[in-house]
Amino acid sequence: MKLGITEARAVVVCPDENREYRDRITAPQLKERGRTVEDVVRSTLKDPKRFGMTTPEQLLKAVAGKHMPTLGEWSRYLVRRYGWVG
Repeated sequence: MKLGITEARAVVVCPDENREYRDRITAPQLKERGRTVEDVVRSTLKDPKRFGMTTPEQLLKAVAGKHMPTLGEWSRYLVRRYGWVG
């Protein structure tokens, strides 16, 4: 138990429209584990429920209400990089 961490969750944040990333497995040894990035990652985990895949919009919406005062810089970065606000 390093750093006092007893539980962790892996989350991939990727736009829904980025099908080239989401649906493309390039490593031959991983193709047998699934058709999508989500399938492959889940197949490698002891507890697949600890993995999530979401879009930047969904992530921002989920944390905006509770943490909005601290999201200012991150929101500005998203606007600069992707041209949208959640």
